[in-house]
Amino acid sequence: MVVRFFASLREVTGVAALDCTTPAADLGELLESLAASYGPVFRRAVLDGKRLAPAVMVLVNGHNARFAGGAETPLQASDEVAIFPPLGGG
Repeated sequence: MVVRFFASLREVTGVAALDCTTPAADLGELLESLAASYGPVFRRAVLDGKRLAPAVMVLVNGHNARFAGGAETPLQASDEVAIFPPLGGG
């Protein structure tokens, strides 16, 4: 599975994309695994407890995960996950 990071999450992770070989049954499991690797700044940006953080946008194969089950969105090894952190500005 390919995981793509955007904006400030690229700075936190140090990469634009990651080929994730560790299987995850659902999006929450994937984000927990990534948070364990990338630390509390990453965790705060993407998770609110066991749920998706309110301002994060996660796309699974181009579809907003919030409307496909949130953190419980099932994943397959062939999926592409794109994670957009909260954006600000004006």
